[in-house]
Amino acid sequence: MPDQKTLPSELAAKLRRDILSGKIAPGVRLTEIFFSEKYAVSRTPVREALRELGNEQLIKLLPNRGAVVVGLSKADIRDLYQIREQLEVQAARWAAVRFEQEELEAIEQTLEFMEFYTRRKDAGRIRELGVIFHQNIRDAAHNRQLCRELTLYHTYLNESKHTRRIAAADLDAIYSEHAMIFEAIASSDADAGSCAMQLHIQNAQLRAL
Repeated sequence: MPDQKTLPSELAAKLRRDILSGKIAPGVRLTEIFFSEKYAVSRTPVREALRELGNEQLIKLLPNRGAVVVGLSKADIRDLYQIREQLEVQAARWAAVRFEQEELEAIEQTLEFMEFYTRRKDAGRIRELGVIFHQNIRDAAHNRQLCRELTLYHTYLNESKHTRRIAAADLDAIYSEHAMIFEAIASSDADAGSCAMQLHIQNAQLRAL
């Protein structure tokens, strides 16, 4: 049985994935009693999970009647990429001047794995490593609020049914973009890091949509 303090967050994460992936479609009604029975939990953690997703506006809470799924549209995804671009650029800028040696080594190690799987044309593994690479940079930026916001945006963009999977033909370009970001951060060049990150996020949006 999950810890009662973490249960609402775990339920919210499951519902979030199902909504973003399209397993639960926009317009579907969600009720506390349904999810209580589905997950064999009390209605209290379900209520908290629904409130969390309501705050994210993935669902619309209905007084005393549960909630209705809103989900994300393609226009929402484009907006998210615009916001993500600004935050990722700031993260790269801060990482270039705030990183500690072990954090730089973590970024470099992830990049080395990316190079290996790029040669193997393993798009699925590159997608996973891309998430880790950006997490490494967020860690090096040393800003908890920024890290929290970007983690949520990554979840939205990676899980959404509106975004395409990485194509094998794009793998070399993706690796090169990440390498440019790393080189700028390793050189403590905040301007170059922010420019490299901006280019990468803009290209990522084009590839995804």
